[in-house]
Amino acid sequence: VAEAGPCVILASPGFMSSGPSRELLELWAPDARNGVIITGYSIEGTMARDIILEPDEIKPYRSDGPDGNKMIPRRLSVEYISFSAHVDGPQNTEFIEAVGARHVILVHGEQTAMGRLRGSLQARYKDRDEDVKIHTPKNLETLKLSFRGERVAKAIGSLATPLPTVGSTISGLLISKDYSYTLLSTKDLRDFTGLSLSTVTQKQRVPLTVGWALVRYHLEGMFGSVKEGQDEEGLSVLRVMNAVDVKLASEQELVLEWISGSSSDMIADAAVALVLGIDRSPASVKLTSHPHSHPHSHDTATTDPDKHAAERLQHIVEFLEAHFGDVEFVDPSQQRDVDMTGQTEETRNEVEPELKLEIDDAKLDQMDEETKDVSMTGDDEYQEDSKHNNAPIPMGPHLLVKIDKYEARVSIPSMAVLCNYEPLRRRTNAVLEMAIATIDTLADSYEVTGQNNASTQSAKEDTKEIMMESSA
Repeated sequence: VAEAGPCVILASPGFMSSGPSRELLELWAPDARNGVIITGYSIEGTMARDIILEPDEIKPYRSDGPDGNKMIPRRLSVEYISFSAHVDGPQNTEFIEAVGARHVILVHGEQTAMGRLRGSLQARYKDRDEDVKIHTPKNLETLKLSFRGERVAKAIGSLATPLPTVGSTISGLLISKDYSYTLLSTKDLRDFTGLSLSTVTQKQRVPLTVGWALVRYHLEGMFGSVKEGQDEEGLSVLRVMNAVDVKLASEQELVLEWISGSSSDMIADAAVALVLGIDRSPASVKLTSHPHSHPHSHDTATTDPDKHAAERLQHIVEFLEAHFGDVEFVDPSQQRDVDMTGQTEETRNEVEPELKLEIDDAKLDQMDEETKDVSMTGDDEYQEDSKHNNAPIPMGPHLLVKIDKYEARVSIPSMAVLCNYEPLRRRTNAVLEMAIATIDTLADSYEVTGQNNASTQSAKEDTKEIMMESSA
């Protein structure tokens, strides 16, 4: 500090009995170019009180040094300016205005008095239309101040040749040195700074299992237009977005080459992922397939429609069971056959069929025929079950869903929901739509959904008709 040039040091303690203030005093006292300012009250017997009297010599703090008790000459100037905290409002205001700070922080004093001083200062600056912030933070309260600093950068070299207009964008390298900023082009970096610019070129080799034309097709589909040409070695090249070159190194290998950068690295990653998935893409299968003129008829069908219908019903039942619990499969035709044998009600209850998910071909054909009868309108279309809230019962096979005292019946295969309790009907219909959308293909889902909506609307009308007849 003593050899750092002219400076001002705020040192403690104020009495200068020991510590940094005493050490600096003894160090600077012999030089007349130095000075000391005493800013507070000093008691008798302290160095601060003694030096106010401007003695010719001062006593060193340590007497065990090489000079012993040798006195130190005092040639520095001595001033006394009271910075005592015990001042009134006008004195504080005068000092604050003399400093001229944009932020004033009051941290010492009674809260009410500080509040009055703050109000007085704010009113004074408001009348002058001056933007001065007065802060009175509490103990342990963090105060954050924002300071705006302006930085000016000078554009040099080729970057400064065309005079920029207001609002134009300038792109270049920002060089900072000794708190000054310079903006220049990359090609002028060596001339003005002596620094060199390096580029990193990356290469990635990936296996190729498809044709070159198919690679171009997928790249154009992903990135749009792709430029095709040849490199210096005569290899076929596809340039993607003017950033990544895809080269045909051999029939089994591609080479991707690009200059490293944030955007080019992202494009290269996307291109590599695309190339590695070309052989598994459905579009590749469609493009590489060729029609044949010979027939492809076989003695046995590749898919069994009855088996598919049974599996579809199995999945739908699993969805319903996951939401409503046990689901029963009801076939009224079998129940009518049992009634014709002369069995009693108790016997029928004992042999009531449970849910059967394995349905044979003959049963499915019978289900389809009986379901057609359900879509017709007539008095004998549904049976009326007075035991369960007068719920209409389809004449064909259906699924029975029970929640407490309410029940809903799902007709097979139209999947129309019949229920007199509207909340249960809506919930069952929503679960069916979710199950059908999950199980069926997109085309089948649209077809089944249309049939289901039509059947459900017909079922609603028929249910209303049955309820009206029941009321009559």
